[in-house]
Amino acid sequence: IDETLLAVPLKVGDRVTGVIVLSHLGIDQFDDEDQRVLEVLASHASVAYENASLLQKEREAAKTASALLGLSQALSGAGNVSSVLARVVAAAPSIIDGSVVVAYRRDHKSGDFAPVHHRGLPADRSPATIPAELASGYLASLDEPFVIERDVAELVPREFWLTDEPAPALIAPMSWEPDEFGALVVVAPVVDATYSERDRDLARGIAQIASSTPVT
Repeated sequence: IDETLLAVPLKVGDRVTGVIVLSHLGIDQFDDEDQRVLEVLASHASVAYENASLLQKEREAAKTASALLGLSQALSGAGNVSSVLARVVAAAPSIIDGSVVVAYRRDHKSGDFAPVHHRGLPADRSPATIPAELASGYLASLDEPFVIERDVAELVPREFWLTDEPAPALIAPMSWEPDEFGALVVVAPVVDATYSERDRDLARGIAQIASSTPVT
């Protein structure tokens, strides 16, 4: 089957954001005028698409800022670590996309990580306490958020899985003076999901707000 294609890139400056393609059966079905018309349409479409993308990013940024502000306000009267973690778990799903959210608190003596609050798990299922020696093998940082990818999550013993199938997890460490330490775990909604640098920044914001909350 003979077919003619006319393709014009969608460009913003020197950056190509997409392409418009017209197809017509037969040979030499488009002329120079058709190309000029499509180039004009592509130029207008590029500007419209770019403006829409910027507007969406601004809306997302405003939504995120509002959620973080709401968390900050909610934590103002928390008073103790358990209450801080409860409010962090409640707020996290509106900031970072995840199917399960769990807050762990490290035991002063044993170093084990005990789950203190969680969201997204079935009513008949609770997260298990993670032994210190197991946690130390996956705790990539004590200060910065990090991601445990699916291939690594699959190595965790099944009794510690938070979902039926292992999925990427975003971990945000939190600490309070003198020796309180905890971690927020957000499990991705699907097994092939990825957490971006923006997600890590959001997790960092949550952890910083939580860690700066005075506790007794």
